[in-house]
Amino acid sequence: MTEPTKPILKSNWIRLLHYMVVVFIISLIVFIPIVIFVKAFGYWDIYEGPHPENWMSFIHGLGICLAFCFATYIMVVKTEHRKMNQYLITGSLRAAVSGFVFGTAMLGSFGLLSFSFGFIDFRFSDITNQVILDFIFFFLVALAEEVMFRGYILTNLREKLSNTQALIVSSLLFGAAHLGNDHITLIGFLTISLSGLLMGQVALLSGTISSAIGLHWAWNFIQSILSLSVSGMEQTGIFKPEFHSVPMITGGDFGAEGSFLMLAIVTMVIIVVARYPRILFAPISLPILR
Repeated sequence: MTEPTKPILKSNWIRLLHYMVVVFIISLIVFIPIVIFVKAFGYWDIYEGPHPENWMSFIHGLGICLAFCFATYIMVVKTEHRKMNQYLITGSLRAAVSGFVFGTAMLGSFGLLSFSFGFIDFRFSDITNQVILDFIFFFLVALAEEVMFRGYILTNLREKLSNTQALIVSSLLFGAAHLGNDHITLIGFLTISLSGLLMGQVALLSGTISSAIGLHWAWNFIQSILSLSVSGMEQTGIFKPEFHSVPMITGGDFGAEGSFLMLAIVTMVIIVVARYPRILFAPISLPILR
């Protein structure tokens, strides 16, 4: 992996603050025309509207992706005069597929265990075009958030802190970014934060955020297939869940991330990956947890 060159802005904290400002400004520039367009049609809710395919989810996801990726490009290339690969921002189909399989196994385990123990009953409902749109939408969201959190922010923090400290801080920031979501709970915050730490682990181990993108993508998409809310955002997938236990176990309106069961699964996987990194991803020269 290419070692980062010295940036113009020497303070990591100033660079991080500068980056947040750039992300905010670019997001405004991207979303102002989108909001105007949507308001012209009289609705904004990306999961409700007159079109059954719900194409607004794609526009919303595309807006997030463009804003975050363009802001990161401006900061890395134009401001710091670095290369994107110095922030682990590279494309690898193999890493993305590995991450996707990994994420599918994790959320699939949650669904299987919930069903087996009678916490949630999943009944087949219907297959619609919404599945395709969700597949695209959650890819765009995963790409945007991984470029930001496991790309720029994690790499920036690693230059100032140890790997462990950088993973923890970037993961807490990732969790904090979801505090405004509907139905957020303490368990939800902890699970999302730990999922960010796990994504950081696999990104460092594989040397690319592609693996984290795949994991993040599957994490959200499998929940949508099961019609479980994704971080408080209601979904309509191909199954209809019926909850037979308390929200602390099922996740309730916040989704699988609000479940103590999912929190336990993520914690266990983090420990396994840290203890046996060669199981899934080729490790880099630096230790992930020390």
